[in-house]
Amino acid sequence: MTTPTTALLQKHFDLALDAPDGIKKLRELILTLAMQGKLVSQDPADQTAIELLKEIEAEKKRLVKEGKIKAPKSLPEIKPEHLPYEVPKGWEWVKLGIIATIQTGKKDVNEGHEDGSFPFFSCAMDPLRSNDYSFDCEALLLPGNGANVGQVTYYKGKFEAYQRTYVIFDFYFDYAIYIEKVLLALFRKSVEGKQYGSAINYIKMGNLTDFLVPLPPLLEQKRIVTKIDQLMALCDALESQKIARSQKILDVHTAAMHQLLDSSSASDRLDVQNFLFSRFGELYGIKENVTELRKAILQLAVMGKLVPQDPKDQPASELLKEIEAEKKRLVKEGKIKAPKPLPEIKPAEVPYEVPKGWEWVRFFRINMVKSELVAATDFPNEMQVAPDSIEKGRGKILFH
Repeated sequence: MTTPTTALLQKHFDLALDAPDGIKKLRELILTLAMQGKLVSQDPADQTAIELLKEIEAEKKRLVKEGKIKAPKSLPEIKPEHLPYEVPKGWEWVKLGIIATIQTGKKDVNEGHEDGSFPFFSCAMDPLRSNDYSFDCEALLLPGNGANVGQVTYYKGKFEAYQRTYVIFDFYFDYAIYIEKVLLALFRKSVEGKQYGSAINYIKMGNLTDFLVPLPPLLEQKRIVTKIDQLMALCDALESQKIARSQKILDVHTAAMHQLLDSSSASDRLDVQNFLFSRFGELYGIKENVTELRKAILQLAVMGKLVPQDPKDQPASELLKEIEAEKKRLVKEGKIKAPKPLPEIKPAEVPYEVPKGWEWVRFFRINMVKSELVAATDFPNEMQVAPDSIEKGRGKILFH
């Protein structure tokens, strides 16, 4: 691996823990470097990709001669302007249809290679769903439609298929795992967001046969796959570390919220607030904590713990008297009906103690909307009234 590449990866590993999509971007970078021939060093002693392609052509001719495959159709020549980027010496750009047979049709689950493997792409495959079609396979699986279109997986083991229509994908050389990395790095991006049909995304055969593959020498393919797997394992460990760190931050924030809400001392609440402010960037880089903070702010407000009380304020009891006087006036003028008396609030109904000057009241005691227009279930049974001035007969209220 070149020194600049090592430095680039180290930089991104250092940043991945803090950036929201850091690990995802790091995985993409690893695959991108691999496809550009920058992940591992080239060895001039390796057999070149040209020699590998010659062997593939010889293998195709043998299979055609033995009647195992039909003579493949010739594909259009790759023109220089079609190449996405320059590849290292010894590599070649090649169309996927050149290095593999890709065909549609029904294939009996009992058919396959002599070793029992089934190298295929599936256009409608979901390993989580099953029926009687279950068999051992070693394959590249590519959902050809739906939400996971283009998401290739190298699958080895007991495969359970829920339908029997496949796109068969069989390589002319023995190393298919590198092609999985190519498809993960390049192919999915080429089909994402493209819709061929009126309902769901799916892959056209031409998308596969004409897809350009950066083909390294076979030995370099193996080195690339080994290095990718090593780095992806580090990404997995980094992801676990990030999850553990996020959980710790969530736990710390939850404890702080409990202390903030449960404390009866303004001084203690101020200490918690100072702690939150001092670690604001760390704590609120996690969206769940932002949601909990919003809830806590509202809860503190309705508990009378968000701002200090001013003994000069008109108490809620006086506000309630003015509300009662306003109701009587409206009844007298025929603008509303005389409200039915509401049951007294019992101590057991009160969720928590409110500050001096506040009162717990039932919602319809201060509501002037006609009761037949609003279902009682649309509103809480009781609410708090904080001291405030009355403007045009309406006081500000805090719902609980």
